[in-house]
Amino acid sequence: MNRRTFLASLLAATASALLPVPFAKATPAQVDDVWHRLLDDPVYFEVDKYQTIRDPRVPEPKTRGDIFEDIDPVSIKTPAELIAIAESGPLRDRLLDLADERRRAIEWSLEDDLPPGDRRRLKRIAGLLADPDDRWKEWVRQEGRQSMAGLRKIVADWLAEPIDWDEHVWFPDDIGSMGAAKVFFDSLDFDTLDALGIKIVEGEYPGSTYYAAELTGDVEVANVAAARLGIPVRFRSA
Repeated sequence: MNRRTFLASLLAATASALLPVPFAKATPAQVDDVWHRLLDDPVYFEVDKYQTIRDPRVPEPKTRGDIFEDIDPVSIKTPAELIAIAESGPLRDRLLDLADERRRAIEWSLEDDLPPGDRRRLKRIAGLLADPDDRWKEWVRQEGRQSMAGLRKIVADWLAEPIDWDEHVWFPDDIGSMGAAKVFFDSLDFDTLDALGIKIVEGEYPGSTYYAAELTGDVEVANVAAARLGIPVRFRSA
Protein backbone atom coordinates (compact mmCIF):
# COMPACT_ATOMS: atom_id res chain seq x y z
CA MET A 1 0.00 0.00 0.00
CA ASN A 2 1.33 3.42 -0.97
CA ARG A 3 1.14 5.41 2.26
CA ARG A 4 1.60 8.77 0.53
CA THR A 5 -1.35 8.18 -1.82
CA PHE A 6 -3.49 6.71 0.95
CA LEU A 7 -2.92 9.66 3.28
CA ALA A 8 -3.39 12.26 0.56
CA SER A 9 -6.81 10.77 -0.19
CA LEU A 10 -7.71 10.25 3.48
CA LEU A 11 -6.87 13.81 4.49
CA ALA A 12 -8.22 15.53 1.38
CA ALA A 13 -11.54 16.07 3.15
CA THR A 14 -10.02 18.44 5.69
CA ALA A 15 -7.37 21.09 5.75
CA SER A 16 -4.78 19.06 7.62
CA ALA A 17 -2.02 20.63 9.70
CA LEU A 18 -0.23 17.29 9.99
CA LEU A 19 2.30 18.25 7.34
CA PRO A 20 4.01 21.59 6.64
CA VAL A 21 4.07 20.78 2.90
CA PRO A 22 1.72 19.06 0.39
CA PHE A 23 1.90 15.26 0.44
CA ALA A 24 3.48 15.23 -3.00
CA LYS A 25 6.47 17.15 -1.57
CA ALA A 26 6.71 15.39 1.79
CA THR A 27 9.75 13.27 2.54
CA PRO A 28 9.28 9.56 3.22
CA ALA A 29 10.15 10.22 6.88
CA GLN A 30 7.42 12.89 7.11
CA VAL A 31 4.86 10.56 5.54
CA ASP A 32 5.78 7.75 7.92
CA ASP A 33 5.53 10.12 10.89
CA VAL A 34 1.99 11.17 9.91
CA TRP A 35 1.04 7.53 9.31
CA HIS A 36 2.12 6.44 12.79
CA ARG A 37 0.47 9.44 14.45
CA LEU A 38 -2.81 8.53 12.75
CA LEU A 39 -2.48 4.91 13.82
CA ASP A 40 -2.62 6.24 17.39
CA ASP A 41 -5.51 8.58 16.55
CA PRO A 42 -7.34 7.13 13.51
CA VAL A 43 -9.82 8.89 11.24
CA TYR A 44 -13.31 7.63 12.03
CA PHE A 45 -16.02 7.05 9.43
CA GLU A 46 -19.66 6.74 10.45
CA VAL A 47 -21.98 3.97 9.31
CA ASP A 48 -25.71 4.72 9.28
CA LYS A 49 -28.57 2.28 9.70
CA TYR A 50 -28.57 1.58 5.94
CA GLN A 51 -24.86 0.63 6.10
CA THR A 52 -23.92 3.76 4.14
CA ILE A 53 -20.50 5.08 5.14
CA ARG A 54 -20.12 8.82 5.76
CA ASP A 55 -17.19 11.07 6.56
CA PRO A 56 -18.30 13.21 9.54
CA ARG A 57 -15.49 15.70 8.87
CA VAL A 58 -17.32 16.89 5.75
CA PRO A 59 -20.30 19.27 6.10
CA GLU A 60 -23.43 18.62 4.08
CA PRO A 61 -24.01 21.07 1.20
CA LYS A 62 -27.01 23.38 1.44
CA THR A 63 -26.78 25.73 -1.54
CA ARG A 64 -25.61 25.49 -5.12
CA GLY A 65 -22.57 27.50 -4.06
CA ASP A 66 -21.57 24.65 -1.75
CA ILE A 67 -21.48 22.36 -4.76
CA PHE A 68 -20.22 24.56 -7.59
CA GLU A 69 -17.36 26.04 -5.62
CA ASP A 70 -15.35 26.74 -8.75
CA ILE A 71 -17.86 29.36 -9.96
CA ASP A 72 -16.91 32.78 -8.61
CA PRO A 73 -19.28 35.56 -9.77
CA VAL A 74 -16.77 38.30 -8.90
CA SER A 75 -14.21 36.86 -11.31
CA ILE A 76 -16.58 36.93 -14.32
CA LYS A 77 -15.48 39.96 -16.32
CA THR A 78 -16.93 39.42 -19.80
CA PRO A 79 -19.95 37.77 -21.47
CA ALA A 80 -17.59 35.27 -23.08
CA GLU A 81 -16.32 34.15 -19.66
CA LEU A 82 -19.86 33.60 -18.41
CA ILE A 83 -20.78 31.66 -21.54
CA ALA A 84 -17.75 29.40 -21.08
CA ILE A 85 -18.70 28.73 -17.44
CA ALA A 86 -22.38 28.07 -18.14
CA GLU A 87 -22.08 26.05 -21.33
CA SER A 88 -21.34 22.72 -19.65
CA GLY A 89 -23.51 22.95 -16.53
CA PRO A 90 -26.94 23.69 -15.08
CA LEU A 91 -26.38 27.48 -14.97
CA ARG A 92 -27.11 27.36 -18.68
CA ASP A 93 -30.74 26.50 -17.94
CA ARG A 94 -31.21 29.63 -15.83
CA LEU A 95 -29.73 31.81 -18.57
CA LEU A 96 -31.89 30.05 -21.15
CA ASP A 97 -35.02 30.82 -19.11
CA LEU A 98 -34.03 34.48 -18.88
CA ALA A 99 -33.39 34.64 -22.61
CA ASP A 100 -36.84 33.20 -23.29
CA GLU A 101 -38.43 35.71 -20.90
CA ARG A 102 -36.71 38.54 -22.76
CA ARG A 103 -37.87 37.23 -26.13
CA ARG A 104 -41.48 36.94 -24.95
CA ALA A 105 -41.37 40.48 -23.55
CA ILE A 106 -40.14 41.77 -26.91
CA GLU A 107 -42.83 39.88 -28.81
CA TRP A 108 -45.49 41.39 -26.56
CA SER A 109 -44.06 44.87 -27.07
CA LEU A 110 -44.25 44.40 -30.86
CA GLU A 111 -48.03 44.43 -30.50
CA ASP A 112 -47.76 48.10 -29.46
CA ASP A 113 -47.63 51.06 -31.81
CA LEU A 114 -43.86 51.58 -32.18
CA PRO A 115 -41.69 53.82 -34.35
CA PRO A 116 -40.44 51.89 -37.43
CA GLY A 117 -36.82 52.01 -36.27
CA ASP A 118 -37.63 50.59 -32.83
CA ARG A 119 -39.80 47.88 -34.38
CA ARG A 120 -37.02 46.77 -36.74
CA ARG A 121 -34.48 46.71 -33.88
CA LEU A 122 -36.74 44.68 -31.61
CA LYS A 123 -37.65 42.22 -34.36
CA ARG A 124 -33.97 41.67 -35.05
CA ILE A 125 -33.27 41.02 -31.35
CA ALA A 126 -36.28 38.70 -31.08
CA GLY A 127 -34.96 36.76 -34.06
CA LEU A 128 -31.56 36.32 -32.41
CA LEU A 129 -33.24 35.19 -29.19
CA ALA A 130 -35.29 32.61 -31.10
CA ASP A 131 -32.24 30.60 -32.17
CA PRO A 132 -32.79 27.06 -30.79
CA ASP A 133 -29.15 26.59 -29.79
CA ASP A 134 -27.54 29.95 -29.13
CA ARG A 135 -30.32 32.20 -27.92
CA TRP A 136 -29.09 32.20 -24.32
CA LYS A 137 -25.59 33.13 -25.49
CA GLU A 138 -26.95 36.05 -27.48
CA TRP A 139 -28.93 37.17 -24.43
CA VAL A 140 -25.76 37.06 -22.29
CA ARG A 141 -23.89 39.13 -24.89
CA GLN A 142 -26.68 41.71 -25.00
CA GLU A 143 -26.94 41.94 -21.21
CA GLY A 144 -23.17 42.12 -20.86
CA ARG A 145 -23.05 45.15 -23.12
CA GLN A 146 -25.48 46.81 -20.71
CA SER A 147 -24.00 45.71 -17.37
CA MET A 148 -21.74 42.85 -16.31
CA ALA A 149 -22.72 43.68 -12.73
CA GLY A 150 -26.26 42.53 -13.51
CA LEU A 151 -25.03 39.24 -14.92
CA ARG A 152 -22.76 38.65 -11.93
CA LYS A 153 -25.74 39.19 -9.62
CA ILE A 154 -27.76 36.61 -11.55
CA VAL A 155 -24.96 34.08 -11.03
CA ALA A 156 -24.58 34.98 -7.34
CA ASP A 157 -28.34 34.64 -6.75
CA TRP A 158 -28.36 31.28 -8.55
CA LEU A 159 -25.51 29.99 -6.38
CA ALA A 160 -27.29 31.16 -3.21
CA GLU A 161 -30.39 29.08 -3.97
CA PRO A 162 -31.00 25.70 -2.28
CA ILE A 163 -29.56 22.68 -4.03
CA ASP A 164 -31.58 21.29 -6.91
CA TRP A 165 -30.88 17.55 -6.82
CA ASP A 166 -32.22 17.20 -10.35
CA GLU A 167 -28.89 18.74 -11.35
CA HIS A 168 -26.94 15.86 -9.79
CA VAL A 169 -25.36 14.78 -13.07
CA TRP A 170 -23.15 17.88 -12.82
CA PHE A 171 -22.19 17.41 -9.17
CA PRO A 172 -18.61 16.47 -8.19
CA ASP A 173 -18.25 12.94 -6.81
CA ASP A 174 -17.15 14.05 -3.34
CA ILE A 175 -20.19 16.12 -2.38
CA GLY A 176 -21.12 15.87 1.29
CA SER A 177 -20.16 13.28 3.86
CA MET A 178 -21.42 10.36 1.78
CA GLY A 179 -19.64 11.49 -1.39
CA ALA A 180 -16.36 12.14 0.41
CA ALA A 181 -16.41 8.67 1.97
CA LYS A 182 -17.24 7.08 -1.36
CA VAL A 183 -14.36 8.83 -3.13
CA PHE A 184 -11.90 7.81 -0.43
CA PHE A 185 -12.83 4.13 -0.31
CA ASP A 186 -13.10 3.97 -4.08
CA SER A 187 -9.40 4.92 -4.17
CA LEU A 188 -8.44 1.77 -2.24
CA ASP A 189 -7.48 -1.49 -3.88
CA PHE A 190 -9.95 -4.36 -4.11
CA ASP A 191 -8.15 -6.55 -1.56
CA THR A 192 -8.34 -3.82 1.10
CA LEU A 193 -12.02 -3.17 0.41
CA ASP A 194 -12.74 -6.88 0.54
CA ALA A 195 -10.91 -7.29 3.85
CA LEU A 196 -12.85 -4.38 5.36
CA GLY A 197 -16.16 -5.61 3.96
CA ILE A 198 -16.83 -2.52 1.86
CA LYS A 199 -18.61 -2.33 -1.47
CA ILE A 200 -18.89 0.65 -3.79
CA VAL A 201 -22.38 1.43 -5.10
CA GLU A 202 -22.69 3.62 -8.18
CA GLY A 203 -26.42 4.02 -8.66
CA GLU A 204 -28.92 1.46 -7.42
CA TYR A 205 -30.81 1.73 -10.72
CA PRO A 206 -30.58 3.82 -13.92
CA GLY A 207 -30.85 7.49 -13.00
CA SER A 208 -30.26 6.90 -9.29
CA THR A 209 -28.38 9.61 -7.38
CA TYR A 210 -27.16 7.12 -4.78
CA TYR A 211 -23.39 6.78 -5.10
CA ALA A 212 -21.83 5.54 -1.90
CA ALA A 213 -19.51 3.20 -0.04
CA GLU A 214 -21.34 0.64 2.08
CA LEU A 215 -20.13 -1.54 4.91
CA THR A 216 -21.48 -5.02 4.30
CA GLY A 217 -20.67 -6.39 7.72
CA ASP A 218 -20.41 -5.40 11.37
CA VAL A 219 -18.62 -2.23 12.49
CA GLU A 220 -16.47 -4.03 15.05
CA VAL A 221 -15.46 -6.70 12.55
CA ALA A 222 -14.38 -3.95 10.14
CA ASN A 223 -12.36 -2.27 12.89
CA VAL A 224 -10.56 -5.52 13.68
CA ALA A 225 -9.76 -5.87 9.98
CA ALA A 226 -8.48 -2.28 9.78
CA ALA A 227 -6.22 -2.87 12.79
CA ARG A 228 -4.92 -6.09 11.26
CA LEU A 229 -4.19 -4.31 7.99
CA GLY A 230 -2.42 -1.53 9.91
CA ILE A 231 -4.37 1.31 8.29
CA PRO A 232 -5.38 4.47 10.20
CA VAL A 233 -9.14 4.32 9.71
CA ARG A 234 -11.90 3.03 11.97
CA PHE A 235 -15.69 2.87 11.89
CA ARG A 236 -18.48 3.67 14.31
CA SER A 237 -22.25 3.56 14.12
CA ALA A 238 -23.91 6.89 13.37
